[in-house]
Amino acid sequence: MSAEIVVPIHEEIVTFLERGIGSDHDAYELAACFQALANAQTLAHRLNALIALVGWMDGHAADAELARSRLMKILEVLESLPAARRDV
Repeated sequence: MSAEIVVPIHEEIVTFLERGIGSDHDAYELAACFQALANAQTLAHRLNALIALVGWMDGHAADAELARSRLMKILEVLESLPAARRDV
């Protein structure tokens, strides 16, 4: 019988972003947003975490290219990491 090793979603996302679509400060911020979703124990905390995720994406609304890039990172994480998709 083998025990499955569970990697915290924060580490999984940072590793994925560094390997797949570039390493930068955004990887850590995005991972923190997903970790907050994973840790949310109440509906209020879940909603606050979702608002923070959208705020992270749209935080630089004046820079449309940056907002688009951040949206693409969110989608890449959701498409590629089942644990992140499950938590959202």
